[in-house]
Amino acid sequence: MSQSMSARANPYHNAWTKSFLGTLKTEMLGDGCFINDADARTEIFDFIE
Repeated sequence: MSQSMSARANPYHNAWTKSFLGTLKTEMLGDGCFINDADARTEIFDFIE
C-alpha cells in the first residue's frame, strides 16, 4: 500500500479505500490477528476473491 497523495480539501479521494479497509478489518480480524505475513496474505486474497 502507499500513502494517499490527494489534493488538499478533497475528502472523498480515498473514501472507498478507507471503507474497504474498515470492512476488511471488521469481517476478517474481529478481535483476533493473523499468525504471520503469509497467513495474512492468504486470508486477504481469499477474502477478496
